[in-house]
Amino acid sequence: MRPFIFLALAAATSLAQPGQPDPTPPLPPVEPGQPRELPLDKFPPQMRAGVRTELARRQLPIIPTLVIVSSPADYLAALAGWSVKARYPILIDDGSVESREDIARFARGFKPESVVRWSAPAKPDDPALTPDRIKALSYAAIAAAWDFKPADDSAALTPLIQHWVDNLGLFPVGIVAADANDPAWPAAAALAAGHGQPICWLDISPGLRVGPSGLLQTTDIDPFEIHIRKFAEATNLPWRDFGDAIDAVSLCLNIPSRIQIPGAKPYDMMTLSYRFGRTGQPPAYTESRWASASQIFGNQSQSAYRAMSSLFLQPRSAWLFDGYDNKTPFNEWDATKAAAYFEKAEFTFTLTDTPMSSDGVWRALAARPIPAGIVMVNSQGEKDEFVLQPGRLRTADTPFPAEPSIVYFVHSWSATLPADRPTIAARWLERGAYAYFGSAQEPYLQSFVTTPDVAGRLLSSIPWATATRYDQPINQVPVWKLTCIGDPLLTLGPPAPRTKAPLPLQGAKPLADDVGPALKAGKYAEAISTLALLARDEDAAKLAAALINDKPDQFTPEVAAAALMPLFRTGRSEQLFRAYDTAFTGKIRPDDAWKDAIWLAAYPQLGTSRDRLMLESLKNAVRPDNLERDMDELAYAWARAISKDSALGMLENVAINLPTADAKSRAATIVQKFRSQWQ
Repeated sequence: MRPFIFLALAAATSLAQPGQPDPTPPLPPVEPGQPRELPLDKFPPQMRAGVRTELARRQLPIIPTLVIVSSPADYLAALAGWSVKARYPILIDDGSVESREDIARFARGFKPESVVRWSAPAKPDDPALTPDRIKALSYAAIAAAWDFKPADDSAALTPLIQHWVDNLGLFPVGIVAADANDPAWPAAAALAAGHGQPICWLDISPGLRVGPSGLLQTTDIDPFEIHIRKFAEATNLPWRDFGDAIDAVSLCLNIPSRIQIPGAKPYDMMTLSYRFGRTGQPPAYTESRWASASQIFGNQSQSAYRAMSSLFLQPRSAWLFDGYDNKTPFNEWDATKAAAYFEKAEFTFTLTDTPMSSDGVWRALAARPIPAGIVMVNSQGEKDEFVLQPGRLRTADTPFPAEPSIVYFVHSWSATLPADRPTIAARWLERGAYAYFGSAQEPYLQSFVTTPDVAGRLLSSIPWATATRYDQPINQVPVWKLTCIGDPLLTLGPPAPRTKAPLPLQGAKPLADDVGPALKAGKYAEAISTLALLARDEDAAKLAAALINDKPDQFTPEVAAAALMPLFRTGRSEQLFRAYDTAFTGKIRPDDAWKDAIWLAAYPQLGTSRDRLMLESLKNAVRPDNLERDMDELAYAWARAISKDSALGMLENVAINLPTADAKSRAATIVQKFRSQWQ
């Protein structure tokens, strides 16, 4: 078997600077049976994990087929088809709008040659997918992915590691921590199989599995940190120093992302991703590290999407928006300097910097999906708002990236409640971010690695959780308030080779084959949904527009709901408003993301248009978490297009139909304000 070789990349200090020399040539391969000395001493410690991760990724051929499954059991069965000769992305369609949007977004980024649905052949004696079964099947999938055939069913750690080291020359770069009772386990199985890492299975009490927006105490988490250290010791690999074999911890857990600091003020806390991987015995940790940690959470479909995005996508586009003044110290985080790195790496990018970084410019850009595999934003504000130069925006103004994205957000509080939709991090994650770095509390600007440095580090193959953190302890700077979400070993580089090898999944059904029969049977909602999953938004939007024009009676609420996001993504605002109105009046509950899309698309026309259909759509899409601005903007647009009296009636109707007493009360205050102004 051909062993892995360690590519010699240029040192971080040289690769981080545009115009520096190209990387040095590759080192010769390690011969089977020879001593495995890692030739990494020429690289800084923070770069070594990325060199090793990139080496493996670039040598693992990819079958350009996206596999969609509908159950966790099928997911594990499909994962067991990976090998060192070929692997392929697998996503879970749980039937929700959210999972199908994730699948469609992934398809747009991955650009598969085919998309298939697959389920494992049914066996009447198949046992239930219990936690123990999840662990056993995950181990089997990890072993299969690296062509290891266990001698028995014990799922022993040592033989697998010996296979990696002795037969492949691959030293595991990290440890994956998971709980088989936690819905984030699909990410753990994928990251372990993808990177070649063992899984440390934890037993988290149900009282701690309350989601990433909760709050832990140090006594809650100390036992798990100690358990992971003992697991690292049991690998018999070097792990105690940063830059040795094990340098990453992937926390695939739906537990709180924040930890209360003992003896501190009630609101002073550190993040889970900061806490893990530090040296010193608990509770007396030091600032130094033995590993970088990051957290992946979400339901089964979301966690699989976030892991598969990291393993199979290599973004080539960036979206940079700098909301800081061009003065000291803010200009150290200058997005224009960051853009120079992306330009050198031949990325396509959108750069917005002073004096053009206003709220209006942001909203104009966000009226359509943004081309952004990487997003970098500098702003000020709170967990649910951000200040630009000039202007103040809300989380509802978060744009929709056209593909899965990596987000670096220099801003206070953005990730304090990363699972609560009204907050900044949560909205970016909803929009398909599979990696996010931000603050859980006020960390002060100097706690963030500068935006240009993060760009340079990522483009130097330094992994995500290391690229976004300072290399050395920083005294009196609260870096412990910063949180890292996503695969800690996410790296950027050229795409892995694609192979013509056949998909090793018998019975896989091409999704494209479903389009024709659906159209012939008049199942237009099904056809449009399928086209979206195939990343054929233009075809889906054209079909919707044709139905509106030629067969309006066939443009049912169900068809309209299926067409909404393809219409938004292709910029067909007139048909988009028609679709939203049809779905809403057809009693289909509006998805929250649809409401955001309606408002984003309407912004360029809001100041001038008299389109009643647009205004009706906005009235039915007023958002409680953006209530004051939505009602204000809609009131002025309605009054200009129709009349002030009609606008007052519209506002009263909005207030009556809001879902909570708090929202109704706030809306009543807004109605009274306009009544005082206009009567």
